[in-house]
Formats: sequence, structure tokens, C-alpha cells
Amino acid sequence: MDNLQAYLAQLNSQLNQLHQQAAAHGEPAPPALRQQIDHHRQAITLIEQTLAGHLSQTDLTTHLSHLNLPPPTPSFPHSPSISGFNLSNTEAGQLNLHDINASVTADGDIIGGSQINIETAYILGASPSPISPPPHPPSRRDFYRRTPLPPHYIPRPELLADLKAALLDTPASLALTSALQIDALHGMGGIGKSVMACSLCDDPEIQAAFPDGILWATLGQHPTEADLLKNLKHWIEALGGIISQTAPTLAQLKENLARQLQQRACLLILDDVWKRSDAEAFYVNAPGCRLLLTTRDAEVARGLGAAIQPIPAMAPAEAIALLEQWAASHLNQAAPELKQRIVKRLGYLPLAIKLAGAQLQTDDPAAWLAEFNALELEGSRIETVHDSLKLTFDLSLRALDKAVYPLYCALVIFKEDEATPAVAIERLWAGLANLTKRQTHRLLRDLAARALLQLDSTDNQTTAVSDISKLSGPTATLHDLLRDFIAAELGEAGRIEAHRALLNTYRGDLSSSSNPKSKIQNLKSLPDDGYLYNHLAYHLNALADHDDSAAAELKDLFADQDWLHARLPQSNYEYDGYIADLMLAWRRAHAQALRQIGSGQPP
Repeated sequence: MDNLQAYLAQLNSQLNQLHQQAAAHGEPAPPALRQQIDHHRQAITLIEQTLAGHLSQTDLTTHLSHLNLPPPTPSFPHSPSISGFNLSNTEAGQLNLHDINASVTADGDIIGGSQINIETAYILGASPSPISPPPHPPSRRDFYRRTPLPPHYIPRPELLADLKAALLDTPASLALTSALQIDALHGMGGIGKSVMACSLCDDPEIQAAFPDGILWATLGQHPTEADLLKNLKHWIEALGGIISQTAPTLAQLKENLARQLQQRACLLILDDVWKRSDAEAFYVNAPGCRLLLTTRDAEVARGLGAAIQPIPAMAPAEAIALLEQWAASHLNQAAPELKQRIVKRLGYLPLAIKLAGAQLQTDDPAAWLAEFNALELEGSRIETVHDSLKLTFDLSLRALDKAVYPLYCALVIFKEDEATPAVAIERLWAGLANLTKRQTHRLLRDLAARALLQLDSTDNQTTAVSDISKLSGPTATLHDLLRDFIAAELGEAGRIEAHRALLNTYRGDLSSSSNPKSKIQNLKSLPDDGYLYNHLAYHLNALADHDDSAAAELKDLFADQDWLHARLPQSNYEYDGYIADLMLAWRRAHAQALRQIGSGQPP
């Protein structure tokens, strides 16, 4: 096996040189150079599997030929001898090699010109020395070949730099602890968490920071115990470990993995983690290693004590570049403004942009945008969840409790072009499910942790969802594509019910009012809670086609000057909000007048 070890060292050296060339080229490296890097990595993995006894040398030669790499040359073409003594027929124990200071020769030729050491003597079959051989540093062991960067990869250098800084800028004091330090990439489905993790794997600085290798395992939403066992076995074998048990348990494999990692500095990546217990199977005592998770659920990361790194949507320029690549040359003649509108409508979500780009290879972009339907964002052949936006979102939506799911869907009744104050969501969920303020905030925190909405403080500074209880007035925002999906789920009847439930909670305040005038003037006599005044006309208008009382209340807002006098002080004496309310009522009254005239009635 000496020839394989030498060949492995040679390939690792060449791989380091290729990485240096790639770094000099910048992002992205030329395709030919990236292919060489990938072939060298595959070859290294194949040799390591052969050294571990999981692959025959014949199979190794076959695989290497497919990678356009030469097979390793034999290290001993003839029978070895020591100082003229032929050892080809020498049995272990017949020759004591203690203190031998001789050259290893083959037919008289000195191999390597070096003197034999105790370890070489043991390999050649001599009795072992009571003196332990000096430990060799473990060779690099990478295991992430099955996670290549996707086609049409668009680099996100600023985001990658932030992630690298979070991963590498570790206080020196942390090296004193035996705990495995954990980071988590968090974001909604399709945002590009796995792609960024792949980018980290291929980064020369990351590889230099973890010289003993990078290990990758994809867990998914419902991994079985057999899946966890298989991934642990792969990691142990990739590290050169031996599994002695016929049917090892998770605990035994976890202990084995810890032994393999004790003297190593490895980056361990768990992709698509949904449950803390699944990740804990890989959480071992390895002070020199780092564990990186990708997850849609920040609570999973927090439960493991991980530092959370949010993955944002793409920048507009990045999104357009990705769209153009997936659309091939079919957007060359499209106006820049049209491409900007398309990626904005897609919410700058990488998966949506990929699927849209493939569709735009055959569709006219202007017509496609005019008839856009998020439910139809899917590939022509659906083989995985990444071929369909609906399937990707469904993974998150179907994980919600049955009682929570309709409450989340009801959030679509709020205006899509603005953040919704938590006080309005408290009213809505109180009307739909009798939730208290505390229960509402707890549920908002959970939905934000699942990357199903974003919580911000009122000064537009993003606040960690774990600190929501400290906010004086948080607001919630839905991604446009998620809004499209849950709007279809809720349906028209569900939207009417939600609008009515929201307004009925305000009407409940009227019934308890001691002011008799309030019962005459209805909702416009209530004090503003930070939401009602700016949105009362909007919700009444949404109900007016289905509820005569709501239509009458919208009209009643302008029966006198009371609404004007209420709205102006609330809006710092600016007329914009009042005029917007007036236009809603005006359009409705105008349409009603036209219908009356058409039927011969006086308007």
C-alpha cells in the first residue's frame, strides 16, 4: 500500500496547487480548472476507500481511468531485501529488526535512499518493536463529492465573505473547550443555504482552516435510524476508521466518530436539518472540529447552541445574472427593466429564479410575467422537491400544526406591500382562535424561526426572533411567493372569514364602550391602536362585496367630517391616508351608480 500512500500525497499536493490557481483566477474559476479540482478530489476519495479496504486496486484503476488520471505505479517491482537478505519468504518473527540501520533494496537498488525504520520493519513482516512508532499526522479526508455546486452557479462574494468570517473568526479561548462549536445557515426553502455551504467547501481559505478534511451528510425532513447509521458509517470510513461491530448502534458509531476526530481539524456539515435529535447523532467531543448546519428552523440551531447566520435573498444584480443563465440566450433582447420586474416578482429567491429561467427558454418574458402564477413554478420533469416551488414550500407548510396552519394562511388578508404590526395579528388570531397576546407572540416567534415570515422592530432594525418579547411593536412580513401559496390555500371564503373576524374583534370594543355615541358611529369612533385607522377602509372594502353592513360602514365613513378629523391628527395632519380611504369609497360608489344607471334606476 506504500505506493498508494505516496500517490495520495502527490494528489493532495497537486490539489493544493490547483486551489491556488483557482484563487488567483477569482470567482468563478475556469471550467477546465474546476474539472481538474473535482477529478483530483474524486481520486483522493477513491484511494482513501482503497486504503480502508472498501475498494479493490483493480476497481481503483478502472475508476481512475475515467477521471483521466494515471494509475499509481507499484512501489516494489521486485522482492525487497535488507542488506542483501531477501525477505520475500521471510515469515513474521523470524528476523529481529531491532536497531537495524540498513538500506532497503530491491535487486540491489536502494529505494528512496533512506534507512529502514521500525514502522517499515513491521510492515515487511518482522516482529513489532516494543517502541511505539511516532504517530503520523492524519491525511486529509474529504467526503462531500455528492454535493457539487449547481449548474449556472452565481457567486455571492459578499455573503460568502460574511459566512467565512463567522466560521473562521473564532476567539482563541474557544480552543480550550472540548465542546464542538456549531454554526447554522438559516433561511426559507429555496433561499440557497445548501449552495452556500457547497461554496464554503470549495473555498481555499476554508480548506486551509480545516486541513484534515470536510465531511458532508444530508439528513432531510424524516431520516430513519438506518439513514443516520449509514451517514455515520460513511464519515467513519472516510476518515479511515474501522467499524468492528456487525450491527453497530448509533451510540457506538458516535463514539467511533469521536475517536477518529480527536486529533483532526475537520469541518462537519449537516445539510437540511429539521430536528435537533437528528443532528445530535453527529455531535461529538472534537475540540479541533466545527459543525455547520443548514436548516429552515432556527429553533433547531438554538437547541444545539449554534450561532445562527441568516441567508438572505439574492441581490437584484445576482438574481438577474442567475435568471439570464437559466434562460440561456432567450433573454438577450429583453429590456433590463423587464428582467428587474421578473426577479422582483420572484422575490429574489434563487430556486424560483432557476425554475422561471427554465420556463423563459420557451415563453415570451412579458407574457409570462403578465400571466405569472407561483403555483406553476416547476420544471418539466419533477424528480425532487427542488424541481417544484410548491413541493419546496409544502415541506415547511405541512410541518405546521393543524391548528396553526389556518392561522398562518389568514395572514394574507393584510396588505402585501407593507409590514403588518403585531397588534393587528393579535386581533386577527384572537378573533379566529381566541389566542392571547402572549400566545400570539410565541407563535410569531415560531413562524419566524421556521423562516415562514420575518419579524422586525418598528424602527426597521431586524431583531433576533428570540428577543421578540423585548420589542415594543414588532412587525411581520411575508415573502411574496409564500403569500401567493397560502392565499391559494386559504381561498376566497377563508379570506372573507378572516377579514370579518378581525373587524369583529374591534366591534367587541364597541359593545363594551360606555360612550353611547360610539354605538351610533360604529368603528370610526374607536381610538387608534396603531393599525385600525390606516387600514379600516381597506378591510371594509375587502368585505363590501360579500357583506352589506361592511359596505354601509365604508360609505358611513364619509357621511360627515368625523373620519377626516380622526385621520388627520393620527397621520400628523397629512391627507394621504384620508384620500386613499376616500378613493376606495368613491370607486365603489361610482361602480354602484353605473349599475343603477344601466338598469334604469336613479343613481
